[in-house]
Amino acid sequence: MVFTNDKDLTNKLRMIADHGQATKYYDSIIGVNSRLDTFQAAILDVKIKYLDEYAAARRKAAKFYDSAFREIEDLQMPVY
Repeated sequence: MVFTNDKDLTNKLRMIADHGQATKYYDSIIGVNSRLDTFQAAILDVKIKYLDEYAAARRKAAKFYDSAFREIEDLQMPVY
């Protein structure tokens, strides 16, 4: 959900959420179909409880790879 008083932004966000169309079957920008069915929502409801744990595991893995590859001169690591 997005809150804004900018009409242009509101219209653009609505178009993106509806396959990029303001008028049916006329896609003026690239959009998405981001609707979830009940099953997907139920799975995400369970998975979101573990989001912090998952993010911490990813950070730990990233630190491991950063240190493991640090001494390879020809390898350029991404900056984040």
